[in-house]
Amino acid sequence: DYIKSELKSLNDIKLDINAILDAIKKIPAMSKEIEDLKIENAELKAENDDLAQYVRRHSVLLHGIPESADVADLEVVKDVLSTVGVSLNLVDHFHRLGKQHNDKDYAAGGGVSVTTKKVRPIIIRFLGHASRMQALRNKKKLDKSIYLSEHLTQLRANRFRRLREIQHTRNIRAVYTINGDIYVRIKEDDPPMKIVSERDVDKVAALPLVEVKRSLRQRGLSKSK
Repeated sequence: DYIKSELKSLNDIKLDINAILDAIKKIPAMSKEIEDLKIENAELKAENDDLAQYVRRHSVLLHGIPESADVADLEVVKDVLSTVGVSLNLVDHFHRLGKQHNDKDYAAGGGVSVTTKKVRPIIIRFLGHASRMQALRNKKKLDKSIYLSEHLTQLRANRFRRLREIQHTRNIRAVYTINGDIYVRIKEDDPPMKIVSERDVDKVAALPLVEVKRSLRQRGLSKSK
């Protein structure tokens, strides 16, 4: 009985080992399946983002306009459009982006609650692409306290914001958008690089910092030790 019991135990161990070996053999296939799902998910995410950006193709964002009960947004938008040479008749509609909200901060040392309002941008949707492009071409005519930008999806806006931060530490010539697409020009004579993924942003972020020091010295902004 003892021998039979030991043989049964050994046989059970053998079965367990075989099951483990079979599971190990399946790991590469499972890993490939997971990678395929990741790629498929990324592709679906990109397609959804492309569609969301296409919906925004006739829109721009107007930034820096204070929210005031005394001055109607209509009057401000009319003035801005007049400056950039576009008639109000070419606008489908406009409205503030998002809900109005307050941010509460505490004054340093006093613990006093201070309420400040974030200024929401105004979405302006034009009737056609030509009027939108006209407004963007002439945006430099606006006062420096306000500006027009393309209406990017949240995904693209986050990428663009990150690239603008990187631009100041990598001596990058330009970061800009055209019809919702993001481009980076490293040097003056370099061809523009289209940014379509986080990996592309990471490549820009990986550029050396050496050029920054040189650029700062050229502009007299850094002090040599």
